[in-house]
Amino acid sequence: RWFLVVVEQPDNNSKPVPVPKKIIPASVDDKGRVKLPGPVKKYLLSLDDNRFWVTTLDMRMIRIYTMPAWERNEELLENDTEDIEGAQDVLFIARYYGGEASIDRQGRTLVPAELRRLLAVENQQLWIERDKDHFNLFGKEIYEQKHQRATNNLAEKLRRQEQRGLK
Repeated sequence: RWFLVVVEQPDNNSKPVPVPKKIIPASVDDKGRVKLPGPVKKYLLSLDDNRFWVTTLDMRMIRIYTMPAWERNEELLENDTEDIEGAQDVLFIARYYGGEASIDRQGRTLVPAELRRLLAVENQQLWIERDKDHFNLFGKEIYEQKHQRATNNLAEKLRRQEQRGLK
């Protein structure tokens, strides 16, 4: 007997998926899985390595790093000779609350149990935003703080940025 096996080859001519720029609502289910919004899911799944490190550094927000980005941060923290104690403390928090994750077929990624308990995010509305080489996920309180700060004296902030070249 002969069997035909079809192997899907990656399309090397396809354009890279752009990094989402919008702040997008997300949610965490009762099992601690974040349902990633479509643009975020599409971007993360387009990367060569679909393993992620989900953690916190400030005990206020969840951070999702690609594994290469997280490994660069670990190396930086492990080799910090100017602020050894500070680097060790940040790394301790990141490792204690963090964990490796991937994206399931429904576009969800698991938030480690200790981190879920710390931030009480189960069955909660979150917002997700890109920040340099990771994504931040934050709840309503932080969303409101960011919104309040952004809108406070916005006309003056805009004027200063336009003087610096914003068009």
